[in-house]
Amino acid sequence: MAEALQGVYRPRRPQTTSFYQLVEDHGERLKNVYPDRYERQFGYYRTVTEEVFFKYLDCGTLRHGFARIRCDQCHNEYLLAFSCKTRSFCPSCHAKRSAVFSEWVCDEVMEPVTHRHYVFSIPKILRIYFRYNRKLLGCLSRCAYETVKEMMQAAMGDNAAVPGMIAAIQTFGSDIDWHPHLHCLVTNGAFTPDGTFHAMEILSPSVIREIFQHKVFRMLLKEGLITEERVRLILSWRHTGFHIHNEGKVVANDTEGRERLARYIIRPPVSLERLMYDRKNQQVFYQGKDQTSAYHPLDFLAYVSLHIPDKGEQLLRYYGWYSNKSRGLRKKDKRSPSLIPPVEEDLTHYQKQCRSAWARLIRKIYEVDPLVCPQCQHPMRVIAFIEDDSTIQKILKSLGLWETRSHSPPPSPIYEEIVYVDESSASVPA
Repeated sequence: MAEALQGVYRPRRPQTTSFYQLVEDHGERLKNVYPDRYERQFGYYRTVTEEVFFKYLDCGTLRHGFARIRCDQCHNEYLLAFSCKTRSFCPSCHAKRSAVFSEWVCDEVMEPVTHRHYVFSIPKILRIYFRYNRKLLGCLSRCAYETVKEMMQAAMGDNAAVPGMIAAIQTFGSDIDWHPHLHCLVTNGAFTPDGTFHAMEILSPSVIREIFQHKVFRMLLKEGLITEERVRLILSWRHTGFHIHNEGKVVANDTEGRERLARYIIRPPVSLERLMYDRKNQQVFYQGKDQTSAYHPLDFLAYVSLHIPDKGEQLLRYYGWYSNKSRGLRKKDKRSPSLIPPVEEDLTHYQKQCRSAWARLIRKIYEVDPLVCPQCQHPMRVIAFIEDDSTIQKILKSLGLWETRSHSPPPSPIYEEIVYVDESSASVPA
C-alpha cells in the first residue's frame, strides 16, 4: 500500500510485504506440486492462477514500466510503477478497484432509498459442488434474488413490483477456506413499473431461509448434483446450514455508509493486516475470525488460488430495478452515460479510466495527494509513460534503480504429507 508520512505521498513497495514474498517464493512451485498434492481436493490447476501470480509479481515494479511525475516549479520528479489490475488478488489494485466500484454504484446504480445488507450462506455439505463448477455461483445469486423478489411481491400483492439488488459473490471465509456465499445490497422495498418506490418492513430471515433453501435444492436437483434422499437428509437436521442475515441497513442520505458497504461486499480474499509470513521457518500465520491459523506456504497459496476468478467470470450481478436492462432504459430517457465503469467492465477500458483517475483514487483511499510536490507543495503532473524495455533499463540504470530478482530461493524443509479430509461426504461428479 502507499505510505502517508506527514501528508507526503510515497510510492508503495510491494516487495516488502509478506504476501508478495510468499507468492515470489512459492507461486511457481505451487504449479509443480499441485497435481499430486491438491488436485484431488481442489480440482485442476487453472492457468489463470499462474497468470495472476506473475502479474502480481510485476505490480509496482519499476522495471516493468512507469510514469514520470514532475513538478514544474522546482523540477522535483519521481517515478510511479504500473500496477497489475488483477481482480480479487493484489491488495493494492483491489483497493483502488473497490473505490471505483463504490463511487460508481452509489452515483449511478443505487437509488436514494434505504438499502439493506443481505448475506446468504449455504451448508458445508453443498459447498463442494460450487468449487468444482463455478458457474453454479451465478445460479446461487439468482436463487437469492428470486427469493427476495417473490417475498416483496407477495407482501405488496403486486407481481409487477421489483426490488433493486446488487449481488456480490464471495468464495472465501475468514480463514481463506472455500466458503461460497453472497453479500447483497437490496432496496428496503420494491419499485412499481412507473418508478414509485414502496418501502417495507424488514423481511423475516426465517421465511427467507425456507424459500431460499428450497430454490437452491431445486437448482441442484435440476443440475443432477444431489438426490431427493440427500435433500430429505439435510432437511431432517435441526440446523440445515442455510443462514440469512438482513439486519444491517444504510439510510438514503448516508453517502459514506453506502460507499463503505459497497467496498466491503467486494473486499479481497487476503488481508495484509492479518497475514504473517515466517520466511525462515516457512510458515504462514493468518488471523481468522476466532483464531490464528498456521499453514504451510504451499497450502496457503493453494487455498488462495481457489478465490481467483476465471477470465470473464462475473462476481457482481445486478437484478430487478438495478438490472442492466432497467438501468439502460432509464438512462436513455433521463441520465447521461456513466463516466466510471463498473468493476466487471472490459479490463482495457477499466485500466484507461483508472489511469486518468489515479490521483483522485489515491486521495480518497490514503488521504494524501500524490500530485502535490513534497518539496515546494506546488502541483505536479504526469509528463510521460515509459513502456519500452530498453528505455526503462537505461533510465533506471542511470538513476541506480535497476533491480533484478537475485535473492536465493527460500529453504525447503521436508514437506510433511497431509491427509486431507473432505469438507463434505457429498459425491462429486467426475
